[in-house]
Amino acid sequence: MPSSLLRRARVPALLHYRGVTFYTEDAIVVEPQINPFDIKSDQFGPTDSRFNGRMLKVSCQPQGAWSAAALAVLYPWQQYTVGEFNTPRMPVASINTGTSVITLANSTRQINGTGCVVLSTGTLPTGITANLVYYLNITGGTAVKLYDTEAHAIAGGGPGLIAITGAGTGNIVLVQNTPLLINYFDGTLLTILNVAITKMPSLNLTAVKTPFGQVEFEGYTSSGLNWSDDDSLFTSGVQAITDTSYDPSQIPTVPYTAAFGDLAPFNDLDPRDGVQIDFNMELKDVMSDRDGIICRSIGSVTAMAKLLPQNLTFLDLLGEIGIQGTGAARGASLPAAELDIYSDTSNPYIALYGATLQNAPFQATSQDDPIKVLNFKTKRTFAAGVPQPVFFVGTAAP
Repeated sequence: MPSSLLRRARVPALLHYRGVTFYTEDAIVVEPQINPFDIKSDQFGPTDSRFNGRMLKVSCQPQGAWSAAALAVLYPWQQYTVGEFNTPRMPVASINTGTSVITLANSTRQINGTGCVVLSTGTLPTGITANLVYYLNITGGTAVKLYDTEAHAIAGGGPGLIAITGAGTGNIVLVQNTPLLINYFDGTLLTILNVAITKMPSLNLTAVKTPFGQVEFEGYTSSGLNWSDDDSLFTSGVQAITDTSYDPSQIPTVPYTAAFGDLAPFNDLDPRDGVQIDFNMELKDVMSDRDGIICRSIGSVTAMAKLLPQNLTFLDLLGEIGIQGTGAARGASLPAAELDIYSDTSNPYIALYGATLQNAPFQATSQDDPIKVLNFKTKRTFAAGVPQPVFFVGTAAP
């Protein structure tokens, strides 16, 4: 059969998640994860392969538009609770059937436009449909409203507001169930129905590179549905692209300054090659024998920064690392301080809290700078016993 280009179309796409449309620097890669296991026979060897799990993994490199809305989506785990699900459960304390305001048992870190489903051990509130995705509008620390579409939830107000006329019974919980849309420029639309970020993008903070590395998402079975249900993992359809938000001027390629604590010379570090920041998430499987992995739980979140400062001496480093003198001892805590990385306008602005200097390498040579690459790592900090954010990524100083 001769070669044909009929089915070899090469089509770019946009990615849309939690109210933000992302153009990408490279391909949007979708990988079904089935993790098959074999049925084996001592006489015949492998006789069958069967499903162990199912999810969709999506990865891409955002092009770099630096906005508060995009950063809220890409870096959802600046603050976290150990053991919480990456598709969080939000227990309901009460529902005002006059205003349709839902009061949660705890304050939420969700953002406007986040999708969720409503579950109950008794009866659902009147006005709510089982397994239907609604969208959150955050009206206060614990107060939310539900809307019919993401756009209505982000806008707030009356259009699309879900009227809740009966409070329901039993324990009522909102569970994050946010769709991710991949909209191809030929009009094809792939919607993955229940998605969470499992890898926050690294940051390349330099005047000669766009800032974002790869982001990774996982798509799980939609809450309340089974594998055998239609449209329980994804849907496909047609939707013309009408987005006009692309603006390369929003992509920062600027020089950065770093400050580690308040004391000179560490409070004004001049990175030779910019700053590289990686965000590490320890995730644990949340399993069901019927469904396999249904989401992940958060074990830990840390951030690590690498930079090569041009304005330090080896004596500066040896003094900062604290390996001798007052307080130095095996088992003692490493000196910690806030590490701030910012542009001349403070946009972008990144802060790593409780950062510790993990090394202090230097060299004597006529061929290169005396100080080598320094590594910083965050640790959890506390205020009055309350754990604080691990890091901050924003458009201005916090």
